[in-house]
Amino acid sequence: QATLHEGPWLGFVDFLLRVETPGALGDWSYEVADAKLAREAKAAAVLQVCVYSRLLERVQGTRPEQIHLYLGGPDPRRESFRLAHYAAYTRSLDERFLLHLEAAPAAPPVAPEPVELCRICDWRARCQAERREVDHLALVAGIRRDHRRALVENGVTTLAALAELPAEPVPEGLRGTGFERIRAQARVQLQGRQRNQPVHEILPPEETGEGRSVGLAALPAPSPHDWFFDLEGADYAFTHGIEYLFGVSDTDDRYKGEWALTPAAEKEALLHFLERALAHVEAHPDAHIYHFGHYEPTALKRLVGRYGVGTDALDALLRREAFVDLHRIVRQSVRASVERYSLKPLEAFYGFERSVPLAEANPARMRLEYGLALGESGESIAADRPIVEGYNRDDCVSTRALRDWLEGLRTEWESRHGAALPRPVVQEKEDKPDDRAQQVREHMEALLAGVPDDPDAQTPDQRVRWLLAHVLEWHRREDKSAWWEYFHLRTLSDEELIEESRPLAGLEYVGMMAEVDRSLIHRYSFPEQEHRIEEHKPAVDAHTETRTMRTVVAVDEIRRTIDLRIGKPTKSRSVDVQAIRALLPNDIVPADAQRDRLLATAAHLRSGPPALEAWSPASLPLLQAQPPRFEGGRSLPEILPGANTLDRARAAVLALEPGVLPVQGPPGTGKTYTGARMIRALLRAGRRVGVTGPSHKVITNLLDEVCKADADDAATPIEGLQVSTEACTDPRLAAVGGAGDARKAIAARAEAGEPPFNLVAGTAWLWSASGFERAVDVLFIDEAGQFSLANALAVAPAATRLVLLGDPQQLNQPQKGIHPPGTEVSVLEHLAGVDGIVAEQQGLFLGETWRMRPEITAFTSELFYESKLRARADLQEQRVVLADGSEWGGLEVVETPHTGNSRESAEEAEVIAARFERLLRPAGVFIDRQGTQRALTQEDVLVVAPYNAQVARIRERLAAAGFPEARVGTVDKFQGQEAPVAFYSLASSSAEDAPRGMDFLYALDRLNVATSRARCLTVVVASPALFRAECRRPSQMRMVNAFVRFVEMAERR
Repeated sequence: QATLHEGPWLGFVDFLLRVETPGALGDWSYEVADAKLAREAKAAAVLQVCVYSRLLERVQGTRPEQIHLYLGGPDPRRESFRLAHYAAYTRSLDERFLLHLEAAPAAPPVAPEPVELCRICDWRARCQAERREVDHLALVAGIRRDHRRALVENGVTTLAALAELPAEPVPEGLRGTGFERIRAQARVQLQGRQRNQPVHEILPPEETGEGRSVGLAALPAPSPHDWFFDLEGADYAFTHGIEYLFGVSDTDDRYKGEWALTPAAEKEALLHFLERALAHVEAHPDAHIYHFGHYEPTALKRLVGRYGVGTDALDALLRREAFVDLHRIVRQSVRASVERYSLKPLEAFYGFERSVPLAEANPARMRLEYGLALGESGESIAADRPIVEGYNRDDCVSTRALRDWLEGLRTEWESRHGAALPRPVVQEKEDKPDDRAQQVREHMEALLAGVPDDPDAQTPDQRVRWLLAHVLEWHRREDKSAWWEYFHLRTLSDEELIEESRPLAGLEYVGMMAEVDRSLIHRYSFPEQEHRIEEHKPAVDAHTETRTMRTVVAVDEIRRTIDLRIGKPTKSRSVDVQAIRALLPNDIVPADAQRDRLLATAAHLRSGPPALEAWSPASLPLLQAQPPRFEGGRSLPEILPGANTLDRARAAVLALEPGVLPVQGPPGTGKTYTGARMIRALLRAGRRVGVTGPSHKVITNLLDEVCKADADDAATPIEGLQVSTEACTDPRLAAVGGAGDARKAIAARAEAGEPPFNLVAGTAWLWSASGFERAVDVLFIDEAGQFSLANALAVAPAATRLVLLGDPQQLNQPQKGIHPPGTEVSVLEHLAGVDGIVAEQQGLFLGETWRMRPEITAFTSELFYESKLRARADLQEQRVVLADGSEWGGLEVVETPHTGNSRESAEEAEVIAARFERLLRPAGVFIDRQGTQRALTQEDVLVVAPYNAQVARIRERLAAAGFPEARVGTVDKFQGQEAPVAFYSLASSSAEDAPRGMDFLYALDRLNVATSRARCLTVVVASPALFRAECRRPSQMRMVNAFVRFVEMAERR
């Protein structure tokens, strides 16, 4: 082992790998590699080799570019990482560790706040004891950190004090956030403590809409054929974790468990369970499968998506409403003196005694799961398997006992109130006959015949067959996931819907606001919450069985009102407008045309690659991720070497042979500008061009640039057609409403003896439609980083050549389902690979930004583009000069301490309001790269936030400060936009407070978009705790590293 030493740091390196990068030692240097027994890379291992690399850099005078881990398990392999993606985080930890060693011991808090890592911490029992000693508010079941913060600010610091609060007045900061629920919960817990026995209350049934059952009314009639189901899983074993034990017991407590210690065994266990379960409920229609918590059905949905099997069986079970979540029923029907509504604390209420004590079971589970993570199997974990299986059996049997207790509570309520509670009426949602499903099965069986599941064992031809086979089900998996989510949301109470991130719930009728044609505009108020309901888009009334649509006219996030357009009552139709209490996003859109086109592609591939190439020349190169080919046998680097990017792009598209040409455009590099001029070059050459993208807005934006380019580009003949209701307004493009209308317009032009349209635009629904095969010579897919591989394969037969414009490092495609690896990506990700950077042979990389100052570009380039992005030299001149003469430009971080904030931060809103004052009162001056000066306006400052609640908070604060026209929105609203100054307000106090977890708040694509909107100044406003987040996975380290690196490179004002 190589020994590296500096100051207090000492490392013993397993391997030093020579690379041909010059250093102080000569024309070479070294990179660190370390060997681990674990199957998958762990955060601690990556941190270790990062520290070694820092020590090595001091010796050899050059920083290693990569770090490497040799991983164990049955299939050992080397996994490599880019050091820049982890180095800043490592430096931050190093610095904080040394400061901690040097600092005097700090006085511990009276009682520590619980965090996510408490569940695996050796000190959790001691901390919980300290919380009980001071009667900490965290002991209240279901209380959130922002609840605790608001209560403390109102002088309420203990559970007992909360329990004794009156219902009115509601403390400041808690109105509309479930105050009555947590107050009543604290009261029951206090009663249980005072009486020294379990205490519970039966909650009154909630008024529900059509077809909804909540609380005790959601309990099906007991059946002797009922099952009770529990899964055991290990999150950190293998790449995606593993569900290693599927356990089921019946009403007689007979138990069967199936073990799955490898992914292949997990797939088999999944299929066995689903097949058994479906056969059981088909044989016994009164049977249900009870579980505790959403974990089990969520895991099943995840697994059928990942493995691409069992979708029909799971869908049939879900449509029958076979699964019954007792945790949901408990939360909706019972208030109990427990600190957590989990299975074990509730067992005291129904007297369940476990056969395997938790003190024995929990260490056994930890040892077994740790062994799986290290690649152990067989004898090494055999001793713990009986204990863990006994624990799983106890969970299944306890679930049965809980169901029986809830049935007793139901009977008690009916007796007390002299009325019968309804039972859920299960009206199986019939799956519409789908001829495609049988065709898909036939094609999949044929394509997958003889193809191994392991990607590493597949030949290139087998990989193509495997990929297309699983892409065939992509749209169906998306639809099924959306339907599953819809029916899940309908099982939630109104208060639970408020806690979800997509619905808009808690609506209260305000009144009728206006009359429009045959409709009335009705206004509703709503409490603060995250949601995905958008203006001018239909939403689903959550309380109607028939998915009744409501048209959203306006959403006011500051006043928290929503206006709905509803038809006037008639003799045959009436709407109880006051009964509308919750809305769900309408995101279920049929994709029959795409599915049919994919089936045709599969049929041709089954006939052999030559048959597919003859029918759709671009499809096979796309599946194979082939580099583009050009006339004369040239490769892409041989197209006008040394010329500017625009000239190379024009030349490349004109010389492109049948296949695919990706064009990656990082922020400000002129992707739309370049794409438009490529299109115009093709039109001048007499080619027919098509345009598509993920939305009509994206398509129209590119067409607008194509049509307005006459001023700086040679005159171009345009005779165009666009299928859209939001079409380009240029008179040279006719607008029609759908694929049928487009066919008629094309036919009419042919009948009139006119030349065909040379520019046609529409979404994937147009280009997948029958009759549009080879409709154009070249099809451009704009924002291809948000365009699924499945949709790209569906539209590929429309042209012999595809050009992909986009950037996989910016916002990616929205996706509802989970899909087999390789099929879940966007088309540009498919071609760019895991690094998200299009290689020189693979496509064009637009490497010069025309937007961002060099400091912003340097950050963006290093973190997201492997340092391949550069700024034009004159962008250094861009700056903001304030009225006091001070100049602002580059990167800035404003660390704003706060605690307990989740979706919004008043502190950060204050900081941003103060910066608006400095920028605009009196107005500063913006100086562009050419030295032109103009006064700043509200339009020149853009504010981005991750959550709607923070957007509303900032808008409200800026409006109060006299800036009502400020541009404030979430990240997805601002991709493609820019301003001289951009703020990014993160809102959450810490990673633990983030309502949608680290993967959302720290998402690299969102950070890239948010920080690259600015031309001269990017300001991140955030709690300093966000830069100190605990990471358990390398992916989390990489995300936090980007924020820490921003802090390193930024100024502090």
